[in-house]
Amino acid sequence: MKLSLDAKILRQINVTETELDDELIVLSVETGKLYSMEDVAKDIWRATVEPVTVGGIVEQLVGTYAVERETCAREVLDFVEHLAEGGLIRISE
Repeated sequence: MKLSLDAKILRQINVTETELDDELIVLSVETGKLYSMEDVAKDIWRATVEPVTVGGIVEQLVGTYAVERETCAREVLDFVEHLAEGGLIRISE
């Protein structure tokens, strides 16, 4: 799957989550798979509660963390693809 920064993403409705110390545990009810998220991954996940573009997430992270926009965009795109492959989010171009 090849994503762009204009892709709009949103969490799937069949996903549940819980906080455990500094970690966010996310469960796909459909697949039964658990995902552990910390720090930036949690920030990305929390941004998907409402429809948001990948570029919008990149802008939020660049404003929060000391990271170059190009590096951030590449890593966010990779992580979003991972979330999509796990059935945690929906993507629309």
